[in-house]
Amino acid sequence: MSSIKGRLLLTLFLLAFAVPSFGGSIDIDFGTGLAGIGGTFNLLSGGQASGSGVPIGVMTVSGDAGYNGVYGVTGTCAGGSGCLAFDTTTSTISIDGVVDGVSGTLLSGKIASFLLFTGIPALQASGPDTKNAELLTALGIAVGQPFNYFGFTIATNATPGVGYEVISTDIKNSTVTPEPVSMLLMGTFFSLAGGLLSKKKRA
Repeated sequence: MSSIKGRLLLTLFLLAFAVPSFGGSIDIDFGTGLAGIGGTFNLLSGGQASGSGVPIGVMTVSGDAGYNGVYGVTGTCAGGSGCLAFDTTTSTISIDGVVDGVSGTLLSGKIASFLLFTGIPALQASGPDTKNAELLTALGIAVGQPFNYFGFTIATNATPGVGYEVISTDIKNSTVTPEPVSMLLMGTFFSLAGGLLSKKKRA
């Protein structure tokens, strides 16, 4: 029963809060796509987390009609996809891979704030970032566009092992900073989900 509850909470997490709320003329969204499950998620001491080898298989550009498109991301991670790495102790996040003929580090950023839920486990983070200038040029997006903030969510399987296997990842960038209310909603979700799981354990 507890695994069903965990799966339900995970589904709610993914559906309701997979991407922090953004507005603006252009969005760039990196995600798992068809890359599948893979990589590791590590719970560290002091309420920190890290991940490596996380597959990123798709990049979606939306907003102004001229920028819209879905692009495959390839690289050295599971299924030949691009790779995500992050570490809250060093406040870093990066995506490496190849998309639309551009290779190397596609995104690098600093984690300014994060919420960690250890019951699933899952993580939401946000902070300033830098996109690959060559990638923006290839997409026809002016390098000067203020893509300077990311919203990031990651969820894993609920079975501990050497590390937790990542089952879903989403990293969204917009010309507008994420709305504070979305961070508040995520915090509420974590509180409710944690309460439900601890109640079940006590029962």
